[in-house]
Amino acid sequence: MLYEQSWNFLKIAFLVERFLPYRGGIPMRVYKIAKGLTQRGHEITVHTASHPRAPSTDRIDGIKVRRYDFIGIGQSALNRLFRAPHGPVMPQLFKLPLAREIQDIDIVQSFMFMSYVTLSAALLKLVKKKIFVLAPYCPPDYRGVPGFSTHWSFVLYRLTVGMAILRYADFHLTETNRETKNLIKGFGVRPDRIQAIADGIESSKYSKLPDPIDFKKEYHIDPDSKVILFVGFPQERKGLPHILLSMNKVLKKVKDARLIIVGPKPKQAHAALEDFGSPAVREHTVVTGYLSERSLLSAYSAADVFALPSLLEGFGRVFIEAAAAGVPVVSTSTGVIPDIIVPGKNGLIVKYGDVDQISDAITMVLMNGDFKTEAEKRRSLILKNYDHKKEVEQHEKVYLRLLAGQNKLNV
Repeated sequence: MLYEQSWNFLKIAFLVERFLPYRGGIPMRVYKIAKGLTQRGHEITVHTASHPRAPSTDRIDGIKVRRYDFIGIGQSALNRLFRAPHGPVMPQLFKLPLAREIQDIDIVQSFMFMSYVTLSAALLKLVKKKIFVLAPYCPPDYRGVPGFSTHWSFVLYRLTVGMAILRYADFHLTETNRETKNLIKGFGVRPDRIQAIADGIESSKYSKLPDPIDFKKEYHIDPDSKVILFVGFPQERKGLPHILLSMNKVLKKVKDARLIIVGPKPKQAHAALEDFGSPAVREHTVVTGYLSERSLLSAYSAADVFALPSLLEGFGRVFIEAAAAGVPVVSTSTGVIPDIIVPGKNGLIVKYGDVDQISDAITMVLMNGDFKTEAEKRRSLILKNYDHKKEVEQHEKVYLRLLAGQNKLNV
């Protein structure tokens, strides 16, 4: 999709832990924003960690990419002792203030405040006086993740360096209302230095959904079967084991229910199915692996309920995709869920790890067509509020406003 070119040309540096060909929520969002800004006439350079199948210097859809070797501390004794901030550690990134190409950068933006890349971005502001924009990925949920937010080094970092970084940034781009409130109440960031810009989808692709029968035929699913869709990494944090356990109870009341597991690492999905799925559940489950954009849209169109009872989501783009396809959602109150789901209307909220609650919620949605009807009614609102073009335009406006403010100060 091409955008109308902006009158103001910007040079922007994005600092992010991972970028394409790595997959995941943050790499994909950075790519979408960078591509949209590039199509609007701006120059974007992404500074990120190296990938075994990608060159150190690259160009993807007009986006300049610089990849740096990193030190992976993984499960080492050092990492167990000191877990904050996030890796990977890219020593060369801290030399960025000396690089010639950084001298005429207008804006530097980093992603995730608990990250070494954000320390590098703060250094660029300190040394080179660059405008420092931060997408903090700081939902209140982080404080409740055992072994992560409760680890002594995380707490110490968050209350010292992390707090200083959040207040040092010139501006914050949050994704949800909960994240905005957390920055204000939990970290003392001024409200006038925050703007919520939600992750967007290409609304035009959802205007006409594929025929659900096509997906069911491809995966040999009976046309009358009720489809429960899970999209994501097959991890405990995403709640997949709890869904598999809950399916025993679901199948007792909805005998034609089928669980579809979509996402990367299908071997792990099959392993989880073996560990947590009964013979009946395994018989009623399909693991597709990663799907192309069009195939994934077809999966959404075939779904009767989208289930992702995750422990933690910074945003949860898949929730928007499901809602844009008119699919009712069963999830925990995480990420963007409180902004788009009205419990009892277009979905249900459950407690993480509560198998009985998850099974009851899925069963209720499958047996009550009002949920699907209400979710379909709300599609237009989702498509309007979570459009990718709007997302890119809002980023551009923030950058131009910050740059105009800096220029006034320098006059």
